This record gives sequence, C-alpha cells and structure tokens, in this order.
Amino acid sequence: MMPAWVLERTAVAKSGSRDVALAVLVSLAVVSCGSDSVTRPDSPALITPARGQILDNGCPGCSDPIKWQFEWREVPDASEYHLYVIGETATIPLIDERSVPFSTYSFESQGTAKVETWTWRVRAKAQGVWGAWGEVRAFEVEPVCQDCSSTP
Repeated sequence: MMPAWVLERTAVAKSGSRDVALAVLVSLAVVSCGSDSVTRPDSPALITPARGQILDNGCPGCSDPIKWQFEWREVPDASEYHLYVIGETATIPLIDERSVPFSTYSFESQGTAKVETWTWRVRAKAQGVWGAWGEVRAFEVEPVCQDCSSTP
C-alpha cells in the first residue's frame, strides 16, 4: 500500500574522499476524520443583563440579598454552558460555573457586591467540545442600600 504522501529527496554526503548520494524517502500519512470530526459549537448570544444595565445590590444585614439573572440564546445540541462573571478589579470571578444545564442562570447571595463595572460571558459545550467564548458584556450594580427598606 502506497502512503498518502511521499517526499523524495537526494542528499550528498562526504565519505572520505568520495561523495555518496543518499536517497531519502519520507512518507507522511494524512489522517482524515471524515464525518467523525467534531465541530466546535457556536458562541451563545447574550440576552440579559444588557450592556450597561444596572443590577440589584444587596443590603447590609442580609435583609435584601443580591439577585442577578443571566440569560443567553440556546446553542443547538449544547449539553451545558460555562458562565463567567467577574468585577473589573477582582482577581477571582464571582461566578465561574462550568456546568449550567440551561440558557439561564440565577445568582442569589446574601451581602453586597462591590460597586464597579462587572463583565460576563458564556460558552457552550456540545458533543464533549467547548466552543469559543462569545461577547464579553459589561453591567453595573446599584449603590449599596439603594433599595433597602429602613426596617430590618
């Protein structure tokens, strides 16, 4: 059986006072996955929070928790999504959830979030392969105690 691709090259080497011609054959097999190849899934289109949207912030004393809702368009054949949310001055993400089964995610936490710009992004996994990250979108959080009741 002939290899898929053959390169023939002649080289000249010195052997004492004689030149010796060497023929070098290199065969390279081209492997094709054909229809078994896996295509990376598309990046999900982000829905909410919208760019620049101001989200709820919590209240001291846990009287009103942070409640954030994230939503993106479903990707065909996606088995799960990876949601990543981080504040602009943070070194560790607030949300780094790699196994979100649906195209929505609810985050609720007692306490308050730092008042700064936050970013979020999502990628999809289909047939065991993670797709590329989609758009990075920024949102803001309201000042602490913006909507807190005066009574505990």
